[in-house]
Amino acid sequence: MKFLQTYTYTAILAILLFGCSGGEKKMTVSQPDTLLTRSEMAKILTDIHLADVIITDKALPSDSASALRQGFYEAIFKKFNHSEETIRSNFAYYKTDMPQMDSIYADIINQLSQMEASYSRIPDNISLTNEGKFNAIPTKP
Repeated sequence: MKFLQTYTYTAILAILLFGCSGGEKKMTVSQPDTLLTRSEMAKILTDIHLADVIITDKALPSDSASALRQGFYEAIFKKFNHSEETIRSNFAYYKTDMPQMDSIYADIINQLSQMEASYSRIPDNISLTNEGKFNAIPTKP
């Protein structure tokens, strides 16, 4: 729960940083060959940012954190069936259009809020295993 709050603050900070580009020339980046929708980009970035928060929360040495981050990222690329290059080129493309990037990060914040709400409804006698499965913990009568 705490990492979702931390992530939400990080996402808001990113929006503010990306949105504060007053008076600068707009950088042009050509449209990627495979253009991801804003919705799909938001889902991918949500997973990437959650992975980053998990890694940061573990306070690992930098070499261990880098290896874990790469593993998480590869799993995310596989989950969405896109290469790292496709995702990076789409990110570069979308970040040149601040209104679209703001919209993507608004979607990310909405997704995180929904995740947080669903986690807050898990009963106390339910736990999450390392494999991502739920186990019921017997309650005392």
